[in-house]
Amino acid sequence: MPVPVIDSKPWYKQLWPWLIISLPASAVIAGLTTLYIAIKNQDPLVKDDWYKEGKAINRRVELDKVAFQLGVKAKLTIDDITGDVLLTLSSKNQSFNYPQKLYVEFIHPTIPERDQRIPLVNTQPHRYHGNLQKALKGKHHINLSNSPFLTSSAVDNNGGSTLFWRLKKTSLFPLRQPLLIESL
Repeated sequence: MPVPVIDSKPWYKQLWPWLIISLPASAVIAGLTTLYIAIKNQDPLVKDDWYKEGKAINRRVELDKVAFQLGVKAKLTIDDITGDVLLTLSSKNQSFNYPQKLYVEFIHPTIPERDQRIPLVNTQPHRYHGNLQKALKGKHHINLSNSPFLTSSAVDNNGGSTLFWRLKKTSLFPLRQPLLIESL
């Protein structure tokens, strides 16, 4: 009868134990990698003042209605190289009061760090100019208003009532041609 051969190598020099150990070890490594990615790329938190935000939406809708009644339209042009923002404003209302300053917001749908809020200054009749802080890429929501705070009404320095409005649009950037923004 043949004598059985006994392998005299220690366990850590065998192939099978390492194959068995590698499966749970790879699961642990994948789990730690996933945890690192989740911590590094956290989603923004829900705002604490969500109720106030909801109420503010109603005020913003009023601003959209005012823009529609005034027939306000804007043509937006952005120079991708210099970051210049040029805007031409028009209204079908003959008594429309063209403001000295406009405010435009470029809001990224998911990444708040890509949001930009810039003032536009009146440089020529019905024309406004401003500068981007950085180039816009991808989808952005655009809010154009004559109010920096997007409130439905306010009192100006002369004691009279100032009528505020807002135009909004969504577009992909960089722009290939001028963008028309009008109230619907």
